[in-house]
Amino acid sequence: MLKDKPTVFLPGIQFQTRSHRLMFSPDPCRLLQVRVTGSLIKVCLPHGTDPSIPIVQQAIRLAIDRALMQEARLMLPSRLEKLASLHGFTFARVTVKNMVSRWGSCTLKNDINLSMHMVCLPDDLIDYILIHELAHTRVRSHGPKFWSLLESVLPDARRLDKLLNKRRIVCHEI
Repeated sequence: MLKDKPTVFLPGIQFQTRSHRLMFSPDPCRLLQVRVTGSLIKVCLPHGTDPSIPIVQQAIRLAIDRALMQEARLMLPSRLEKLASLHGFTFARVTVKNMVSRWGSCTLKNDINLSMHMVCLPDDLIDYILIHELAHTRVRSHGPKFWSLLESVLPDARRLDKLLNKRRIVCHEI
């Protein structure tokens, strides 16, 4: 994965997930508050607080993670079920986690684990990951049989794989 300095979230910087937008409150508060409310990730800083200090940035990142988890739990399992049904795959269960070293995995029991950070990707890459993990329910390795199966379902799988390998997993570090 690519490594650069993490984003610093400051007033005026635009950041949004699929369903949530980061907003700094214009009104000061007595204590640092970072909340996920409705479609907002709302930051309220005490008067004179530097928003770039580590404790503020950490609180913002934790709130972004909460918002991403909400979105991922709503979106990914249903999309996985739809793709499995469409392409004739079966799986045991799906779990959405805060995985930062991989996009997804498939266990020997056909349980599929998905990174909540997938929701930061375009839909074609999300579908690629989901189909990739579904393919592992039939072929465990990444050998020729796996790629043959994957490409029978998704003809541009290799192109999507290359695109995905250029992406970071943690989207708020971009």
